[in-house]
Amino acid sequence: MTTQTLNPKPLHYTNGLYTTHSEKKFIDGLGTYEFSTSQAVIRHTREELLAKYIKSCSLREHWGDIRKEEVILYAKAQLLLERIPRRT
Repeated sequence: MTTQTLNPKPLHYTNGLYTTHSEKKFIDGLGTYEFSTSQAVIRHTREELLAKYIKSCSLREHWGDIRKEEVILYAKAQLLLERIPRRT
């Protein structure tokens, strides 16, 4: 009898296709798009999405070729940059 994993590693995490650089590009895109349903447009600020991303990192089990600590520090730096008041 074979045992099957309930939470298998996604293939793209383990074959070198999704790297630290890829994850940083994903972080760079947070808050730059809208998600819409048939009833409403759901819009979150970049600051909100970065904070949620950082919080969710502790729940993530599979990092594959992604350097976890580097990505979390990058996300935190991006969040700090978002919180700097912009000059008008």
